[in-house]
Amino acid sequence: MGHWIRLSRRMARMLAVLGVSMALAVGLASPASAAGASYTCDGDNYNNAANTGCGVALLQSIIDLVRGAQVDRIDREAFVKNVLQSAVDNTGGRYNVMVFDEKDVQPFGGTENHPYTQNLQGVLYSQDFVYRSAWDGADHHFHVWVFGGGSSFDNKWDGGWINWAFSGSWNRPQVDKICNSGSRMPYTCHVPGPVVNFGSMPGWKVSSVTTNMDNGFKCIDDSNSDTNNSNKIDIWDCNGTAAQNIVFAHGTDGVGTLIVLGKCLDLGSSPTWGTHVQLWDCNNTVNQKWVYSDGTLRNPSSGFCLDIAGSNINNGTPLVAWSCSGLRNQQWFGGTL
Repeated sequence: MGHWIRLSRRMARMLAVLGVSMALAVGLASPASAAGASYTCDGDNYNNAANTGCGVALLQSIIDLVRGAQVDRIDREAFVKNVLQSAVDNTGGRYNVMVFDEKDVQPFGGTENHPYTQNLQGVLYSQDFVYRSAWDGADHHFHVWVFGGGSSFDNKWDGGWINWAFSGSWNRPQVDKICNSGSRMPYTCHVPGPVVNFGSMPGWKVSSVTTNMDNGFKCIDDSNSDTNNSNKIDIWDCNGTAAQNIVFAHGTDGVGTLIVLGKCLDLGSSPTWGTHVQLWDCNNTVNQKWVYSDGTLRNPSSGFCLDIAGSNINNGTPLVAWSCSGLRNQQWFGGTL
C-alpha cells in the first residue's frame, strides 16, 4: 500500500497553477526530502496562510513527507513526528502547532471517529491530509493547525505519537490515574492529562480593526522603535517590523503582558482617563497586566481598556487608557497581517 494526501479542489487548483505535482502514485523514484526543501514561511507576511505562498509551502512540505513515507515505508509515529517538525521548521518556530488523527477509515469499510474539543486562537493555517498505513491499509485522517494565540486542546481519544503531536508554548496538567489496576496492589499515580494548554507565541501580533478599510489596517507600534522607558506606544500602518511584533504572553487564567522589543506595555502606577500607554521594563506589576476578552484588551487593576485616542486612525495616534465601551476604537484581534 502507498501513502497519499487528499486536498480540497480549491487547494489542488492553486497548487496546479504553481506547478506543484499532485501525482502521488506508487513508484515515485525520487521523492523530495522535507528536510532539504527550500520552502519557508515568513511569519511577518501571513494574511490567510492557506491562500498564500506560506500556506503552499506548508502544504508542499506535507506532500513531500507523504511521498517520502510512501517510498521509505515510514511508520505512523515517525510520520507524525516529521509532520510536526516540518510545520515548526516552516514557520521558524514562531507559532504553536497541533497534529491530530481525527478519524480512521478501514479498507473494507467502517469509520472510527476520534473525539476532541479545541478553542485554538489565532489560527493561521489549517489543513486535512490522509496517511494510508502500509501495515493494515487504514486511512488515518489527520489535521494540522498552526496558530499563535493562547488556546487549549482536549484529546478525548487516545494519546501517543501515532495519534497526536504538538509544539510551541504549552503545558499539560497532570491527572490522577489508577495504575497497576490488574494486580492485587493498584495505586494512584500522576500522569499527563488529555488537555494541552497553549500560551501565545511570538508570531501572534495584536492589530487594530478600528480602521477605515480604504486606508488598510493599523498595528500597535512602539514609536520609532525606541526601547527607552516611557517611550510612546501608538498606532501605525502595519509594516512587519520588530516594533510591531506585539506578543501577548499569558497564562491559563488569561491574564498576561503585552511585550514588544523585550519590554512591556505599561499604564503607569496611577492611570486615569487618557493616560498614555508607555513602554517600560517588564516588572510583573498590575499596571502591565492585560486580559483579552470579546475583542478588548483590559487592564484588570484599573478597569480601563486599551483605546485609540479620539478614535483617530492617523499614524502616530497614541494608545491610552479609557473606560471600556466595546466601541471599534477598543477592538483588537490577534494575527499577523
